[in-house]
Amino acid sequence: MNCYPFHVEFSLYSENIFIESNCNAITFSNTGNVNVAINGYSLVPGATLVVQGNFGEMDTTTYNLIFTGGNGQCTVIRKFYN
Repeated sequence: MNCYPFHVEFSLYSENIFIESNCNAITFSNTGNVNVAINGYSLVPGATLVVQGNFGEMDTTTYNLIFTGGNGQCTVIRKFYN
C-alpha cells in the first residue's frame, strides 16, 4: 500500500475575499454569527460546506466569500498533496 504525503492549512477570514483553492479538498465552516455566501451558496452560522476531490485531482476554483454583515467569520481548511 502506498502512502501519499499531504498537509492541511487552516485560515480564518472575517472580510469579503476571493480565495484560490488550488488544493485537493476544501472545507468552509461558518464560525461567525451571520450568513456567509460562498460563490452564491448561503452558509448559515454553524454550518459547514465540504468540497472533496478524488486522489490526483486538484480543485482550481476561485471561491468568493461574502459576509452579510455583523460579525462574520469563516474558517477555511485546505488539503494539499506534497
